[in-house]
Amino acid sequence: MLSTTIKRRALPALRLARAPTHVVSRRPYHVENRLGNNFPFAYDGPSKTRFTIAYWGLLGGVGFLGIPGLALWLQMGKHNGQL
Repeated sequence: MLSTTIKRRALPALRLARAPTHVVSRRPYHVENRLGNNFPFAYDGPSKTRFTIAYWGLLGGVGFLGIPGLALWLQMGKHNGQL
């Protein structure tokens, strides 16, 4: 009885595993194919300046690289006895 239950549950799963699948790649947005246009949003004009300031502000000053850099500087200062 147990073997029939296992077969009954396993066979449909095996059929699905063997079934051919078609992977279709689709992009949720459309970008015009121009040289240098690799952003999914408008980058010309005032948004270019705003993006540049926000990018470097996030990476260098406030965000990802600024906080670890500050922590490293503080720890190295403690180690050398300067702080």
